[in-house]
Amino acid sequence: MINVVIPSDHGKDKVKIDHYFVASDEPLFIGLIISPSERIWPQMKNADSAVLEIGGKSYKFRIPYKIEVGRNSIFFVSPDPGDSSSVLEGLR
Repeated sequence: MINVVIPSDHGKDKVKIDHYFVASDEPLFIGLIISPSERIWPQMKNADSAVLEIGGKSYKFRIPYKIEVGRNSIFFVSPDPGDSSSVLEGLR
């Protein structure tokens, strides 16, 4: 399970990402499929990085690529190279 951690009036909120895939494992890129109707979409569209919670741990990810596909957007995120193996483990 992947959650995007976002700032809110209460401190931090977690938004569950239901659709994602591992696009590349070396280097690690994860594709997050997000519809513009989801509340996290505007923040992801305007961000260069994001904090994702995977397997109960938080990691900072870069968002180097964003593409529009049909009615959705795919945000390709990549962690720091030192975090790749623990992120992959958390996804299993």
